[in-house]
Amino acid sequence: HENGHLLVATCTWQATFLVSKLPAEQVKQSVLQTTFEKRDPVFVNLRSFAAPLATKPPLRIKVESRQPATADVRIKITAPKGIVLAASEVVLKNLKPGETRFVELPLSEATAEPTNRYLFSFASSTGGIEQQGEQEVQVACAVFGTPKIDGDLSDWADAVPVSITHPHFLNGWSGHKPPMTDGEGYRLWTKWDQRFFYAAAEWSSSTPCPANHLELAFHGTRQNPLNLLADHPLYDKCLLWDEDQVFTASEKGAPPEGGSLIVRYDAGLKLYRAEIAVPWERMPELASRVKAVKPGATALTRFAWQIMEQGDGWPRPTHWQEEAGDATYASQGNGVPMFPGWAHFSVSTDWGFYLPAGGSRP
Repeated sequence: HENGHLLVATCTWQATFLVSKLPAEQVKQSVLQTTFEKRDPVFVNLRSFAAPLATKPPLRIKVESRQPATADVRIKITAPKGIVLAASEVVLKNLKPGETRFVELPLSEATAEPTNRYLFSFASSTGGIEQQGEQEVQVACAVFGTPKIDGDLSDWADAVPVSITHPHFLNGWSGHKPPMTDGEGYRLWTKWDQRFFYAAAEWSSSTPCPANHLELAFHGTRQNPLNLLADHPLYDKCLLWDEDQVFTASEKGAPPEGGSLIVRYDAGLKLYRAEIAVPWERMPELASRVKAVKPGATALTRFAWQIMEQGDGWPRPTHWQEEAGDATYASQGNGVPMFPGWAHFSVSTDWGFYLPAGGSRP
């Protein structure tokens, strides 16, 4: 209590139960006078570019209302050097409590950087409340091509790698220095052709460990029959988990059925390298959308990846969702969001499958 008021710590989409001996009508009137402090009224996430920057893909923006009333929201974006937006402002009318909308701002100019990192800043205003932020946006897409799964990543030069350079909070325990903060971080390349989805990864590790691995997670099913609230407007707020397919790459792990896998540890460089090929038969609904993409276009899905290190005995996950700025907790009741099978991050991040103009449809 403070000055006659009850202070309650809450999290977004958390259910809080209050027990009172006061009459119900008096409790209702008190609740109606509730004010929220130290809480951003909207969540703004600048999505990864879903196609190579040379194609001038639009900047996609996710806006989620976290306020208890319907309101207009104005978003203003400031682009980094080398990128020019055709429009820098957008207004979302009548955004309802809990509602999520996606808007796109077209690019008029775009110059690719070798780091594949583009620092944008944004400002939002709603109901007289202003908030500001910045976010590094990367190109996150699978390009068309057929690499060899042989442990040699030289045939991935035409794919744009994404990288993780920000550690998960567990990496700060026991004085561990996260290796992804040195050099180029943890990196992932993706490709596709008419038969397979391909991924290659590099991640530094001070010591080899059979438990160290790469995980790839897809949420590509539009209507999963097991999701009983699929048509509910707040469907994404109630998921226990939303992976449709998860594939793991480890030194002693088996390849996906019908696919191939190789994981090697370079003791000299203290570096893992992994390559994996997943047959489209394992992801039929996503495959049908990807294989129908027209030349010069992109098929968009939700995809995420993580590196799990366990070299010193304590599992340390590093998630792409945190790097991409959309680490949305799934709603499982027990556990903490870090390990597969526990409460964890939703597969909420965008990934494109791009077929170049002039290319043939697979």
